[in-house]
Amino acid sequence: MTPSLPSSTSNTVPAKFPPAPQPRETEPEATETTVSPVGGTAEE
Repeated sequence: MTPSLPSSTSNTVPAKFPPAPQPRETEPEATETTVSPVGGTAEE
């Protein structure tokens, strides 16, 4: 059980890194729309 916990975390760390940059590319598009209505608060 103890070795299973670290194994699960290790798998989640590397697995989250690759998918992170992908969704981030789409985030800028959504952020631009959010910043427009928000004004300059989102930028801060």
